[in-house]
Amino acid sequence: MLRCLLYSLLGYFGGSILYARLAQRLFRCEGMIAESPDQNPGAANAFARGGLACGLFTLAGDVFKGALPVALYLRAAQSMDACLIPVLAAPAHGVRRQSYGG
Repeated sequence: MLRCLLYSLLGYFGGSILYARLAQRLFRCEGMIAESPDQNPGAANAFARGGLACGLFTLAGDVFKGALPVALYLRAAQSMDACLIPVLAAPAHGVRRQSYGG
């Protein structure tokens, strides 16, 4: 049960990170999200407005924030059980609670 909670929290907090905003700061692409037509902090706008490095960083972050907790849980548990459900759902819940505005 503790393992389930730990990996769910890892997924939740990983899911709450906007990698496009982080890439915007790291690669100094200020206004990348705010100036895009839909203001969506995703990989498409990171590629279009920030360039290849910014887009790849954002894409990798978005993929790994969901895949990493699940992979680590499956490796630790060595089987699939009902506890995998909250581990799978946690990154998506972290993303849903974020504010996408400026």
